[in-house]
Amino acid sequence: MRGILDWLKEEENTFFALHVAGLFVLAFAAESLAPAWTKVVYPALLLLAAASFMWNYPVKAIKNHGLFSEYAIESRLLWLVLLGALTEYLAYDLCECKNEWLYAGVAIVAGLLIAFYSRSRLHERIIGARGFK
Repeated sequence: MRGILDWLKEEENTFFALHVAGLFVLAFAAESLAPAWTKVVYPALLLLAAASFMWNYPVKAIKNHGLFSEYAIESRLLWLVLLGALTEYLAYDLCECKNEWLYAGVAIVAGLLIAFYSRSRLHERIIGARGFK
């Protein structure tokens, strides 16, 4: 849990997390208000979130990444789209009032924890292979 809190302290990561949370809130609102428009609204929300992410990105915070800053931004954008699709699925499932939303939510959280843990481990191994601590 401490690692997640440390991760959220960075301005770029907070910006990213707010976009993912915003996507969920907007998807839930769209599904609640106009469920017939899901096929149009969900892709539009993903595109708008990606555009907003790139348009408003806190570029002053990229000094830490050096040469890899553009790669880090593109990686976060890819994660935004992936997590956005997952949160839209969760919002859809919640609004359909099926009992499966709990299972879907648990599966999404477990999958994300595994993905973040494996990425963190890969990062540590790459740093070790380069000879850094």
